[in-house]
Amino acid sequence: IIDRDGFAVNTLTPVLGESWEYDSIYQRWQRGDPGFKCWTGSTYENELLSKEAIDEILGGIEDPLMREIRLYGVWRSIAGAVYPEFSDGHVVPYDQKRVAEATRYIVIDPAPSKPTAVVWFGVSESGRMFAYRDARLTGRISEIVEQMRTLGKDDGDVHKILIDPHWDYDDKNFGTNVHGEYEKCGLVLTKASSDVWGGIEQVKKALRVNALTGKSEFEVMDTCARLTWEFRHYRYKPKSPSDDLTYKPKIREVDDDELDCLRYFVMDSPRYVGLRHAGVFRSRVRMPRFNFRHRVVGIVDRRPVYRA
Repeated sequence: IIDRDGFAVNTLTPVLGESWEYDSIYQRWQRGDPGFKCWTGSTYENELLSKEAIDEILGGIEDPLMREIRLYGVWRSIAGAVYPEFSDGHVVPYDQKRVAEATRYIVIDPAPSKPTAVVWFGVSESGRMFAYRDARLTGRISEIVEQMRTLGKDDGDVHKILIDPHWDYDDKNFGTNVHGEYEKCGLVLTKASSDVWGGIEQVKKALRVNALTGKSEFEVMDTCARLTWEFRHYRYKPKSPSDDLTYKPKIREVDDDELDCLRYFVMDSPRYVGLRHAGVFRSRVRMPRFNFRHRVVGIVDRRPVYRA
């Protein structure tokens, strides 16, 4: 440390969750900042502690999250976390085969004044959902659509494209409609549900681990760095002393664009609807499929089907 003209910060067990040390030090080390290095230690590594002493440290704590924090000193979002159910176990390696065999969705959260959030999702034949790509895209809408095409060029057909419903209006200043501009670029859009609290409950349900299978209904592939980060930092606003007994929780509406996309996705009741075989879509149920090119190639239940 002296040779590098540095300094050391010693922290205690992070029982307050992801505090300033996590944001300002630990996260910078995780992102590869060469100016930071972190070490963590397990309680079990202390050879001087007996089993009785460790039991005393736990003090009868039954909450598995707090036991993990106490024993291993791991950072966890506990104070006001909207999704405390989310853990490292929900993050899985990218699997191209799983993506190729899934029914694929794209969700767009437009933001004319900042980068547009886009997340790619899939539903496996088993019905399990997953996110496999996220991106923040900039430029004109036509340029954003072209970037989406480039990023997903090897994915195959997309069953449905969902979009934030709040942008379906005519802008009086510019004379444009955001939804309309995307559709001019060949996207077939479906307006997502605007039910925030219903969506949060559906995401929570999807994150819960089944006691029999040890798996949850939703996973995030490790290619979705932004979505993973938002899961760990999505918080409720702290309750102020002036709040009365009728207080209702409020969300901090920052750093949540990818999570908004996830909420739109789960509220659409996504499901597996077919397989690709020898380059041709073999529909198992009579549902339409969509992609970017507005070219009708067949009719299913009197609705257009689109193919690459």
